[in-house]
Amino acid sequence: MVGPMPRSKGRPEKGAFELIEEAVHFLRLAPAGYLAGYYLGSLPFVLGLLYFWADMSRSAFADRYCAAASLGLAVAFIWMKSWQAVFVRQVKARLLRQPPPRWTLRRLARMGAAQTATHAIGLLLLPPALASAFGFGWLYAFFQNATVMGDGEDEGLKALWRRSWQQARLWPGQNHVLLAVLFLFGGAVFLNLAVAVFWAPHLLRSLLGVETMFTRGVWFMFNTTFLAATLGLTYLCLDPLIKTVYALGCFYGSSLRNGEDLKVELSRFRTSGRRLAAGLIIVLAMAAAGPAGAEGPAESDRAATFS
Repeated sequence: MVGPMPRSKGRPEKGAFELIEEAVHFLRLAPAGYLAGYYLGSLPFVLGLLYFWADMSRSAFADRYCAAASLGLAVAFIWMKSWQAVFVRQVKARLLRQPPPRWTLRRLARMGAAQTATHAIGLLLLPPALASAFGFGWLYAFFQNATVMGDGEDEGLKALWRRSWQQARLWPGQNHVLLAVLFLFGGAVFLNLAVAVFWAPHLLRSLLGVETMFTRGVWFMFNTTFLAATLGLTYLCLDPLIKTVYALGCFYGSSLRNGEDLKVELSRFRTSGRRLAAGLIIVLAMAAAGPAGAEGPAESDRAATFS
């Protein structure tokens, strides 16, 4: 039974910039398999969404296969959210200095069901919350926390939602500053990607002489497909950082209750203590072997002199 998350009295919250810096440092040192798993889950949905967007807006026969295409896109969405949950669970295991969990078929089914039920509601609630700016910060944090905590462990959907909402309400100031910083950073990434995508066909024509429809007229680039493609690339660049930031937030939030951060620090201290002890043993052994090794020749020289 999960009790209510205590207030952070006496323990100051992490600053938004500090949390982002820690997440960037973590991603730089994380194994390549973490991001490979993330993109294995996210790329099919983003590419499928772009194809669906372009095909439904241009094809004259879109109404004939719209239902089947929508079903395939929904399956890709579940696939993406499940792999994102695997990604943040690996992040959490690395934070706790634990081996990654065993992904049994039963656990994967629980995780997929929890992520599907949670983020299907998010598709309905987040757009109007963003448009009205009413409660968007708390809702966004809730669904990100559900991705972090919904890893298929033995708990029901209500318990997952309760824990995610408690974490979303824990540090609202940190969360809203975090969203503002990530929004500005995402805008800069979007503009850079838009410029790169815009000039890539012209650079291709200049270097290789390849002519495309994008180089025949500037207005080919200004359409909804160009906007959707740039947004998709921005999402793929920014979302791993967002997932890691909220994984760190959940780690520090749960540490108020179970002291996980202190356990990690103690394990680091024990590890460094063992290394220090091993180094001292080696130094003492070498120091003890030095006089003993030097004593042998001295005694042999003394014996040769007397003889």
